[in-house]
Amino acid sequence: MASLQQSSYFRVFGERLNHANVWSKDRDSIAKGVASGLLVCFLPLPGQAFLAALFVYLWRGNLPIAILSTWLSNPFTFIPINFAIYKIGDWIAGAKVLLPNTFPTLTWHLESLPAFLQESATWFSLLGKAYLIGLLVMSFSTAVLAYVIIQLGWRVATYWQKRHSAHQ
Repeated sequence: MASLQQSSYFRVFGERLNHANVWSKDRDSIAKGVASGLLVCFLPLPGQAFLAALFVYLWRGNLPIAILSTWLSNPFTFIPINFAIYKIGDWIAGAKVLLPNTFPTLTWHLESLPAFLQESATWFSLLGKAYLIGLLVMSFSTAVLAYVIIQLGWRVATYWQKRHSAHQ
């Protein structure tokens, strides 16, 4: 950890990276780390870990937990998560959109990347308002809910642990 903190890549963050909460395993740091990761993990773009690190930098949460929390969105969960995002937004906005029958494919050649990005942009633009609303609702609600659950759950666990140790 000390070598990571001394790395030239992280020196630009100054003393904030050395702040105890960035590496702490206390209730508040963990809750802020999870909330930071969940806030950005649903964004359909690369660099979610960097964005989570930026929020941890601002809020002084746990950096490793924030980065791990972004992994909720991964190649296995991408389609179900984005379907849920769209359905939530559709339910709130009441906008019915007919989607294309197929999702763009990537053949894993560098030459196909621009075509894939163009097809993906077209596909996501069809989702429009419903997707954007769903994305905002999903991102903020999961971040806030996780923060509250961790704060309350930790307090309940601490209470029960104290109560249990008092009866022995």
